[in-house]
Amino acid sequence: MKCISDFKIMNASVPKIYMAYTLMQQIQHIVEIAPKEAQWFHLVERDKDGDLIVSEMFIPEQTCSSVEVDTDSKMMINFWNELKEKHGIQEASDKFSKMFVWCHSHHNMSVNPSGQDVTQFNQMIETNRSQNNNRPVIMLIFNKREEYYCRAWDPETNFIYEGLDIEYLTANCAWIDEQAKVKFKEPAPVKIPAYFPKTTSTLPGRSTTTKVTSYYPSGTYSPTSGAYSYQNDYSNLWSESLESTAPAADDGRTLQEDYMFEIFGRGYYSTLKVLTENDIEIFAENSNDLVAENLRWFMYCLVKKDKASFSKPRKEITQKVYVAAIKKFFKDKYKPIFSDCEELISYAMELEDAHLQKNQKAFDEIFDDFYLEQKITSERK
Repeated sequence: MKCISDFKIMNASVPKIYMAYTLMQQIQHIVEIAPKEAQWFHLVERDKDGDLIVSEMFIPEQTCSSVEVDTDSKMMINFWNELKEKHGIQEASDKFSKMFVWCHSHHNMSVNPSGQDVTQFNQMIETNRSQNNNRPVIMLIFNKREEYYCRAWDPETNFIYEGLDIEYLTANCAWIDEQAKVKFKEPAPVKIPAYFPKTTSTLPGRSTTTKVTSYYPSGTYSPTSGAYSYQNDYSNLWSESLESTAPAADDGRTLQEDYMFEIFGRGYYSTLKVLTENDIEIFAENSNDLVAENLRWFMYCLVKKDKASFSKPRKEITQKVYVAAIKKFFKDKYKPIFSDCEELISYAMELEDAHLQKNQKAFDEIFDDFYLEQKITSERK
């Protein structure tokens, strides 16, 4: 009878050898500095996937030969005593039971194993079996040409593998992922008006004239993604109604304008548009959430016309107090427009700069200019 198929092993997986990259650097260093052939050992453990994890490095006292390495019984006894003295009997025994990765260098020669190398590898397998260790045995040979030879015995299958690749362990970043879930926070969504009025204009943040031809339901604008989300599924209406939704590549926006875009939403802010009662409420609530704490304090003192508060210890402003002050300031103005909001932010920023520079004269001038401007604009009809 003749078998019609070639010999093969079904459902067999070939293990991989893993080690830390720093361990490989140590191996390269010992190969580089060893005067002739030298040998050393590593620990080996099998992971849950059946791959072989190589760790630590142990160098016994030895006589280096240019011909071959010799692992005699005297060397191993001295090596055991060294481990016992350094780690204690229990830990030394644990390490010895895992120390089945035997490495040596071939200097500038080929890394192919010699007859003595193969004999010693087989002796390690027999030692493992006699001790019922069930631990894999690995032989690695390196040279200065950055070549290596690998042979590994797997006690679970009794297979001997040759030519296994060495791969590097990746850093454990799971703890960073857990920390990121808790500590990396998204900015809060910004309220946008209940509708977008019919208009045709060049909106800030757009590179071309943008037509808004329909009314839209209420929703939120995310400053992180620059996107709108709606309470109902009307997002298609937004994209269909705009002639161009691409933001300008470089529109030279100021920081004040950036604040306005975040507070009102990129597609709604219009400098000369008169503020409705709804707009004033949006500005008050969203500026409380989005404007930096220091800047919010200067805005509050401006709308309260309270210059004296700047020189006093800063007190905590609750959201309710801040929002009420902002709403009253704009409701008391005659037909406030969007640029008045931006102007309030601008003056507050200038006051903050003067305060940081301890320039009282500039501070007083900025404060007085703001209220002179308010007096002029209150007469606008």
